[in-house]
Amino acid sequence: MSDYGRGSLDGNDLDRHLTGNWGEDSVSDDGLSDHDVKSALRPYQDGGPISRLFETGEIGNDTFPALSQAAERLEGQGDHEGAETLGDVISYAAAAGDRPPMTGWPTR
Repeated sequence: MSDYGRGSLDGNDLDRHLTGNWGEDSVSDDGLSDHDVKSALRPYQDGGPISRLFETGEIGNDTFPALSQAAERLEGQGDHEGAETLGDVISYAAAAGDRPPMTGWPTR
């Protein structure tokens, strides 16, 4: 079983998820903003769920396994910093919850 998994949503995260009110730049409990996540994912785009999160902010059921597998692959290659970065993105995504592509997702 992977060490990189989903957390639980607190009341504020659940409210944002249900209402779609993500604000100007949502921030996870780890302090990652939307911009931080986009920057962190740039080198790990996969043409699939990781790329969709990078490009549009979309988080779906396939996002977590893709991030977890990528983190485990990096860990196996000795890239502990990259694996930790993806672990932080997994925490961000778990706090945000499943969501469709976001209007206003950072473009840079």
